[in-house]
Amino acid sequence: MNKSTLQCSQCSGVSFTQISDTHYRCEYCGSITIVEGSKPGSAASPAMRVQKKRSWLIPLLAASLFIILGTTTAILLLEPGSGPAVSKRICRMVGAVNHPAGESPRGKFYRISRRQDVLGNIYFFGWYRNTGTVPIIRPRITLFCCSNTGRKVAAGRGYSARENLLPGEETPIRVLVHHPAQCDSIKVIDEPRAPYRTSDLRRPSMTFRNVRLIKSRYSGYEITGELANNDGGSVKSLRVAGILTNANGRIIGYDSSFVSSTPLAPGDYSPFLLRFLGVKKVPASYSLEYSCHFTKRMQ
Repeated sequence: MNKSTLQCSQCSGVSFTQISDTHYRCEYCGSITIVEGSKPGSAASPAMRVQKKRSWLIPLLAASLFIILGTTTAILLLEPGSGPAVSKRICRMVGAVNHPAGESPRGKFYRISRRQDVLGNIYFFGWYRNTGTVPIIRPRITLFCCSNTGRKVAAGRGYSARENLLPGEETPIRVLVHHPAQCDSIKVIDEPRAPYRTSDLRRPSMTFRNVRLIKSRYSGYEITGELANNDGGSVKSLRVAGILTNANGRIIGYDSSFVSSTPLAPGDYSPFLLRFLGVKKVPASYSLEYSCHFTKRMQ
C-alpha cells in the first residue's frame, strides 16, 4: 500500500514504518495503525482500526499489585492478636540504649557575661549545663540581642567544644553577635539534641600538664601546655578549649583550638596554645577542657 495515504489518529503524523503486512508504526508517537483487508503494496482499505500503544500498562499493573499486597500486609500486622505482645511503654531507641519517650534532653545556659570589641561585635560567654537525664550531643544555643522594646535586632549561635555532655556536666560556650545596632536585653534559645548512639560516649582519658598562663606580648593572655593521652587507644580530632574567669567566677575570655598532632597514640602528648585577645583585666583563674575521639571504637 502507499504509506503516504495513512495518517496517525493520535498525532496526525504521516510518517510510518511497516512492521508487518497490516501493521504500521507511527515514527512520531509510536502508535500502531492496523489496516484490515490490505496486502502489501495495495491501496488502503477504508476500514481502519487504530491500536494505541500501551507501554504504560505493565508498570501500572505492577504498581497496583504492589499497593494491594502492601495494604493486605498492613492489615494483617495491625490485627489484634496477630503478633507478639508489645509493651504499653513507648520508648525511643538511641543506639544501644532505650530512653523513655517522655525524657527529652534539657540544658541551661547561665552565668552569662559579655565583652565588646573595637569593631562593635559583642562576645557572650557562659556555662552550659546538662540539667536533664539524657546525654546531649554537641550543645549549642542561639542568642538574640533585643532592643528596649523587646524587638530582636541581631542573632548569633554558639557551640560547645565538647561533643557529648552527660547529665550533670557543664561546659563553656561562646556566642559572637556581629555589631548589633543595640543590645538592651538578650534572649537565649536552647537547642539540646540527644545522641544517636549512647554506647560509646566515653571520652578518652587525657591529662593536661606543664600548663602556664602568661601575658601576651601583644594583647591579652595566653595559655600554653601539653595534652597527654593516658588511654589505651589512639585518639583523633583533638580539640582544646580554655576560659579565663574573674574573681566573681564570670568568664572574661574564651578560646579553643584543634591540636595538630593527631592521631595521638597511647602515652604520647601534644603541645597546645590558646590566645585570649582583648582581655585587659588580670584573670583570677582559668579552666581547660578537651574533646576527641578514638580512632577505632573501643570495646
